[in-house]
Amino acid sequence: MPKQYPKEQRDRAVRMLLDRLDDYPSMYAACNAIAPKLGIGPETLRRWTLQVQIDTGGRHGPTSDERAEIKTLKSKVRDLEEANEILKQASMPRCEGARPSPPLICEFIDAMRAQGFAGRVRSAQSRVSRAARSPHEPTKHGKNPSRLTEPSPTRT
Repeated sequence: MPKQYPKEQRDRAVRMLLDRLDDYPSMYAACNAIAPKLGIGPETLRRWTLQVQIDTGGRHGPTSDERAEIKTLKSKVRDLEEANEILKQASMPRCEGARPSPPLICEFIDAMRAQGFAGRVRSAQSRVSRAARSPHEPTKHGKNPSRLTEPSPTRT
């Protein structure tokens, strides 16, 4: 992870370099001379200076605001491509017109989990609480599950 410098330190370092740039044959030479005195890397100082020159219109290239927008758009594109890939893979078995077999569904779910896609996974605690519930205890829907499975008596 890159080291984060305070904005004031970056601004002061860039101003110092721009003030002394005429004393050196190139920006590279100026950065190599000034950066160690400020406790930062020469390449870091050079990149900061280039970005300030781009932001002020002295050089061509994407400004800081444009770079931030590009970063957010790339993130959105990545998320949409991931969603499309999931939908494509989920719809492939359906192209044949029949429901896929349970082993095929399990294989698909395992493949998605292996790729890092996390679906709804029932927690262990909810499984335990469901198992501990009495079969005669009403569910959250208000129906007794044992009555749902027993055949209803026929009237004569």
